Parts: sequence; C-alpha cells; structure tokens
Amino acid sequence: MEGIIMIAEDVKAAARDFARESLAKGFIWEALHEYVDENGTPLYWKIRLKHPKTKEKWIRPMRLNGYGYEPRKPDFTTGAPLYMLADIVAHPDAVLWITEGERAVDRLNKKFRQLGVYGEHIASTSGGATSAGGANWKCLQGREVRIWPDNDGPGLKYAQDVADRLRALNCRVRQLDIAKLSLAEHGDAVDWLEVNPEATLDDLLGLSAAEPVAGQQETDADDSPGGPPRIDPRAFHGPLEEIVDLATKNSEAAGVAVAANVIALFSATIGRVPYMWIGDGKNHARPFFLIVGRSAKSRKGTAEALPRRLFKKVDELLRDRVPDYVPLEIHGGGLSSGEGVAYVLRDACDATDKDGNPTDPGVLDKRLLVIETEFAGALANMRRETSTLSATIRNLWDGRDLAPMTKNNRTRASNPHGVLIGHITG
Repeated sequence: MEGIIMIAEDVKAAARDFARESLAKGFIWEALHEYVDENGTPLYWKIRLKHPKTKEKWIRPMRLNGYGYEPRKPDFTTGAPLYMLADIVAHPDAVLWITEGERAVDRLNKKFRQLGVYGEHIASTSGGATSAGGANWKCLQGREVRIWPDNDGPGLKYAQDVADRLRALNCRVRQLDIAKLSLAEHGDAVDWLEVNPEATLDDLLGLSAAEPVAGQQETDADDSPGGPPRIDPRAFHGPLEEIVDLATKNSEAAGVAVAANVIALFSATIGRVPYMWIGDGKNHARPFFLIVGRSAKSRKGTAEALPRRLFKKVDELLRDRVPDYVPLEIHGGGLSSGEGVAYVLRDACDATDKDGNPTDPGVLDKRLLVIETEFAGALANMRRETSTLSATIRNLWDGRDLAPMTKNNRTRASNPHGVLIGHITG
C-alpha cells in the first residue's frame, strides 16, 4: 500500500478502502484508533483488523496529507505521541494506566467511564510491544503511573522498558501483579475485564498492590525517607527541559540527575560574574549536588554524559570567540585533602626567582568543577583526625578564600568558584 493516496469522504471510509483486500480475505474490522496532539487535533490513525480463525492481526497506520489519506505514520522528531494525549494533558493530576496496545486502553477507559472516575484515571499506550523507545513520554513527567502488562514475554519486556523510561522522568511507577490476574498466556486488560465485568475501582487498584517496578524504592510518598526525588515538572523548562528530554530518551539516566549535571556545569562555566544579593551578601552560582543511586545499575554516571558533551562544545565555541578564554577545569574526583583542593586553585606564591617573578605563578582561572564518583571515599577522608577537607569544602561552598592552616603548607586560593557533584550508593 506504500505510496497510495486515497480520496474519501471521511477517515472511516478511507480506512475501509485501505483494508479492502484484507477484509475480503476474512479479516474482521476491530477498531480505528485516533492519535491526536495536545489540543485534540488528529495526527494519524491506526486501522486494526483481526482474522477470526487464525487470530492473525492486521494493523496499519494512516495519515491525512495535503492530497488525501495515505497508509503511513507521520515523522515525529521528538518521539511519537501517546494514545489519548489530549486527555492526559487536560487532566494533569490523573493516575495513568499504561497498557500494551490501543484496544486494551479503549476497554480500560470504558471501564473508568462506567465507574465515573474517568479524568481521575486514564489509560494510555505508546502502541505495540516494541513501541516504547519511539514514543515521547515527557507528558507523564512526575506523575503516578500503573503499568498493566500483557501476560507474555514481550508484554513484560514492554512493561519494564516503559518503567525504566518513566522512572527517568521521576514518575511514581507501580506494575500490576500478573499472578493476581489469573490470565491465560497472552491475556491482557481486555481479557481480565471480560471475566470481571463487575470490578470496582478498588478491585483495579488492588491488582497493583505488588512490589514497585524493579529499581524503584518501596514507597508511594513523595517525601518518604530514602525514596526517589520528586521534582515538580515545572522545574524542567526551556533549554533544561530539552536537554533532560534528549538525555533520557534513549538511556536509563534519571531526569533529576541529568538536570543536576546541567546546572552544575552551567554554574561552573559562568564563574563569579553573575550573583544575587541575599541579605548583605553576594551569592554566586555554586551548587553542590549529591547523586544517590542503588549500586552501579543506577546509571549515575550516565546522567553526566550528554551534559558534558554539550558543555565541551560550549567551551570550544568560547575558545574560538573569546580572547584568552580558558576551558573549564573539571576534576574527576579524588577529594583527599583540603590542601589538595586549595592547590588546584592556588594563588601565585610569595617566593620569586632572580628576576623577581613568582616561582609558582598560580592559577588565574578560579573556576572548578569536581565530579567525585566515589563520595564515600571523600567522607572517609574527612573523618581523619588531622583532615582539613571538610572545612575546605565548606569554605568552597561559601566562596571564601581557601587557606588550610597547616604548618608545612601555606597554599592560598583567593576568590574560588567551586561546584561539586558527588556520587554515592544509597
């Protein structure tokens, strides 16, 4: 059908024309699923047929171009929209139920309407079992989501893929317990609702009383001790939103961790020039972040990759355009002593050579970004009896001159601008 343009009175007529050959072979019409933008404007449709004997599915996309209908999906540069997108956007506090396939979504939403809770609960999907990677999940950022997997291998894989992407968007994700559904193999939400037509909302909510999806803390509360950070979606806006969206689209990086890296790199790059008055003091952009993850699988370092590449490019552009520009100094950890931190940002020493020049000219650029991937080691170093590391880091946070008071080391660093990112296992 590729390349065919269909002129028809309406979308249903066009869909039936495209499906004519399959209908003639015994396939039965099941549905025409409409995908819309945030405002409810149709973007494309999916035609769905099924053969009553072989159970074979026939699913094809269809869009409207300037000439008529054609059997293809639009090109989405930022990911395909979720099914029911306009309703999702219109109900920002709704609990989202993610299933595999539009048919299950339609049946589940019909149930929510029957119960009078549609708008408080909305079902959606990205499509089939392999569709998660090509979808734009950003509209679910920070929301409560329950995933209803099909009872088979592809269904469980889809559920896990979706869960990984939603955790990166700070969603509160829970997955229905397949064992409680008593479904046959390949069974889904449609099958369960057919067997349980009198199910209440409490019945549905009870199905997801299992453990949270792997990798997520056992908590539904935003502020529970040890729980994952919950950031208001409005915190991600402008360029930060675009970077976080790009970094999490095809990786397991957490959106909060990506944002922390972007803010840290930006703050370190701009230095001590911009500031804000708070009380009687000038406060520069010197954030300190500690990224806590559950073992190496938490992908703490993954959140750093794209921001570092981006700001490396910024450094290259500034070096080409700003005379005498010095690239940002990034140290990959190893916080062992206060004297070591001061030395990295040291002033010129008092001692001079025979020509009157300082024997150590010091460091002119006082910007420093430390990415300490083993912050537990830094904490251990702070506990040493003679360590000045803790006091030095506090002074670095305050922007005060660094002058560790040790007998054999008189290194001084004036006007430092230090930013710290620590990684630790929680």
